[in-house]
Amino acid sequence: MADEQSSSLLSISRSRPPPPTQLVINLPSKGISIGLFVFATVVVFVALGLIFATTLSTEAIASTLDTDGDGVLDRDDRFPADPTEWRDSDFDGVGDTLDLDDDGDGYSDFDESERCLPHTDALNHLDFPLDNDGDGLCNTIDLDDDGDGFSDDMDVFPLDSTEWRDTDGDGLGNTIDTDDDNDGYPDAFDDLPLDPTDWSDLDGDGLGDIIDQDDDGDDYDDSIDEFPRDASEWIDFDGDGTGDNSDMDDDDDGVPDDVDVNDHSDAALALTLQSFELLDSLDPFDIFDDDSEIYFCIEVNEVNIGCSPTGETENFLTMGTDVEVPLNYEFFYDLPEQTSHHEIQISVWDSDPFLDDAVDINLDDELDAYVFSINSSLAVVSESHQLTVSGVGDNDGYDGILKFSYEYRDLRVINTPQFNWVFDYQAYSLNLEFDYSLYRTFKLYDHSTHSWDDYQRFVTPNEQYVQDLGIELRDMAIANGYTSELDIANFILAFVGGIPYQYDIDGMGVNEYPKYPIEMLWEHAGDCEDAASLYISLVESIGFDGVLILLMVKPNENEDWGGHAMPAIHISNFSDGEGVELDDPEKANKIFFFAEATAWYDGYSGVGEDLWYDMDNLHLYDIE
Repeated sequence: MADEQSSSLLSISRSRPPPPTQLVINLPSKGISIGLFVFATVVVFVALGLIFATTLSTEAIASTLDTDGDGVLDRDDRFPADPTEWRDSDFDGVGDTLDLDDDGDGYSDFDESERCLPHTDALNHLDFPLDNDGDGLCNTIDLDDDGDGFSDDMDVFPLDSTEWRDTDGDGLGNTIDTDDDNDGYPDAFDDLPLDPTDWSDLDGDGLGDIIDQDDDGDDYDDSIDEFPRDASEWIDFDGDGTGDNSDMDDDDDGVPDDVDVNDHSDAALALTLQSFELLDSLDPFDIFDDDSEIYFCIEVNEVNIGCSPTGETENFLTMGTDVEVPLNYEFFYDLPEQTSHHEIQISVWDSDPFLDDAVDINLDDELDAYVFSINSSLAVVSESHQLTVSGVGDNDGYDGILKFSYEYRDLRVINTPQFNWVFDYQAYSLNLEFDYSLYRTFKLYDHSTHSWDDYQRFVTPNEQYVQDLGIELRDMAIANGYTSELDIANFILAFVGGIPYQYDIDGMGVNEYPKYPIEMLWEHAGDCEDAASLYISLVESIGFDGVLILLMVKPNENEDWGGHAMPAIHISNFSDGEGVELDDPEKANKIFFFAEATAWYDGYSGVGEDLWYDMDNLHLYDIE
């Protein structure tokens, strides 16, 4: 059994494979061999660690290095050794701190970020200011944007280097315009190519028509016409060596400078009567009550521009003697632009049944009215002149003391943009804005009247500004609860009646200068025909049917007949009022109710009310 086990173990031992061949380094001892192996392994790892550590440190140092200490890392610093510089946006070698033009686009950083509008990016050479003439000065600070030698404030075409003046205002510069003054005569055949009113020497005396005594035919002799359409006029406002009258229209008032005596404004006169004290009562009709019925009238160049006061039934102010009565009556008048000298006359009257008496307010014993002259060519806008005048001292009696003031207004600005009125005992206000060009256009139209038939042309319901205002007033009435046709018509009538009105009390008839609606709105004043034209225009523009009535009226039994204008309006389903009918079969049985537009008095005025003592000689004009 033992032999069998021995034989078996031997068999197993012999069946195992031989061990692998090993490299054996014969060292003095087994311990030294293992130690060297371990040492070599450590050296290798230490070397690799040092290499890794060295490499990592260098990169870390490079990524955080700021040599000049300016807060910008060297890798991002164009000037790593200069603490005052770190960027050079335009790569011109000059750092942005010192460089006045960082992006090198030719415009300084200060101009791009501060002076030039709109501001541009001072670090982007593709973003630079507007510079029309490319002279390096942006348009905002360039006094001559187009570089044509004419400063922008004198250059009609500041962005066109080929043009700088447009004499006739037609949008074509004089360089290419073959008719600079737009008078229909080509410049090549025009003796006066910059004067739209003259192109030849009509009298053949060898002198241009402008230097003749009255070449323009406006009935103003050149000797008193400071602007007689003379290109060699002595006033040269712009200092260009050419008289101002050669320019077309310096003040844009629609009147060429060669006939405009004040070409720097559209002159108007505002005269205010402040107070009056009656010193004597010599009227035999006043002996019973010692009171006088006083009213005041103003004339400019012998044309009556109005009288005050106006009232519901009487057009005078009852007063006793030796009492200063406050007045605050304002008269507004658009002074003619073709003449500079204007004579103003203020007269005070005591109203009587047969013949009105003049109150003496002039020291001249030959005159009762106070007369003075003004020169609109020297007008200073808003400069107020205060005067006190009296007739005491000429021994004529029936004297009075009047205090008044006057000042010039510039009609290029609307006289009073705020309109105030009262309707149904409630106050209303409306601010209106219009372009001066609209007012100027109608102001320059022919205003002459040769018969009563001519007055209907001043009613203009189809004008856009009239339609806009008519709609605004209608909507305003509806918004305040006045929705019926009658309410709307009365609301608009109150608006028109709230505009200051100067009563034509002296019996001269209809005014010699009727106004278009925009003129009454702009000047904030008007006469009876002006108020009538404005009212009919407004109501017609929103669908009402109106007529213009020209007639003779008497305020009371003691007053004389006077010319008057009054509107009338048809109101559907309304019959409780007085009016007239047209001789038109198409409008048979259609009543047009009186609508006195000169003033509005709550509880007294209104459509269908006849406010006159008597009427006669009615002329009806159907406005379509």
